[in-house]
Amino acid sequence: VARYPIEFLSSVGQLPETVNQAVLNERGLYVMQGLDQALAEQLVESSSQPHIAEFCPNDPTKRFGSVDKVLAWQSKGRLALPLVKKAGNGALVLAGFGWMGPGKPGDDEPTILGAETTFAIRIYNEAVGQGNALPYTKAILDANNALYGNHGVWLEAWGDNAAALKAYERVGFQKVAEIPGSRHGEEFTRVYMTLGNIATH
Repeated sequence: VARYPIEFLSSVGQLPETVNQAVLNERGLYVMQGLDQALAEQLVESSSQPHIAEFCPNDPTKRFGSVDKVLAWQSKGRLALPLVKKAGNGALVLAGFGWMGPGKPGDDEPTILGAETTFAIRIYNEAVGQGNALPYTKAILDANNALYGNHGVWLEAWGDNAAALKAYERVGFQKVAEIPGSRHGEEFTRVYMTLGNIATH
């Protein structure tokens, strides 16, 4: 079984050609494979954007609060799939970040039979509000499927993040559980979804 990457790359790679990026590419956006030092630094910076801090409060603190924390996160085995724009000098500008990797819901989360691969997506200021969530979500799932196989894929989202939930449903995620949760001291529903009915596979 192929193992998920556990370290940064010297330079990020291309995705398999079977992954359809046409819609994103027409908008000057590209999904790449892996993280290098430069993108990790941008990931730390992007994680403090207000809409990210609102819906993903762990990103600017625990998960991506520093390059060292990004490296610790990567070491858990993660297929990092950054969404980038290409700058004139050949540099890559981070516009979004998605990932998949081994993981089950935690002790304070619902038990989801068959859950073994996590999915997550972030869209930063460079690409937010432009209809990129659906094609980017598809590309993340297609890339992981091509490289590792989509086995027991699940995600967690906030119930008030309607745009995200709609995109997830359109690619085949279905709601399997809801629990009360809170962020920034306010009560919100946490929604759990699986890619198809994973419990029967």
